[in-house]
Amino acid sequence: MRKSIGLAALAVLALAAVVSVGAAARSHEAASAAIPALTAGGSGPAAPAGLQAKGRYKKDGNRCYWDPNDNGPNQCTPQVTGRFKKDGNRCYWDATDRGPDQCTPDKGRWKMDGSRCYWDANDSGPNQCDPKETR
Repeated sequence: MRKSIGLAALAVLALAAVVSVGAAARSHEAASAAIPALTAGGSGPAAPAGLQAKGRYKKDGNRCYWDPNDNGPNQCTPQVTGRFKKDGNRCYWDATDRGPDQCTPDKGRWKMDGSRCYWDANDSGPNQCDPKETR
């Protein structure tokens, strides 16, 4: 009888260890998946100091610009995140990138729709808004 209780206790301990390792692995996977969101510099929660991505948005008057060589909390949030990037002869908007524009498209302009500033590649004329202004 003692032997079967001991074997049962051993089986329960082994099962608990497997469940614990599985939970720890899932917790690690979830934490790893969250790191890009935390370090992206977006409006999400601030990353712990050890995970802080280099760079932040800084305020200059009513403009908000990305400084890749600074760190700390963002001082502002631009109306529109992203920048124009150059790829050969092509100039396109990359909403996931930061920094100064690499080019200016030949056609299009920034337009207002209520309080939203957006790029209309098929329109012409002066810009109606500045995507780098603070919200």
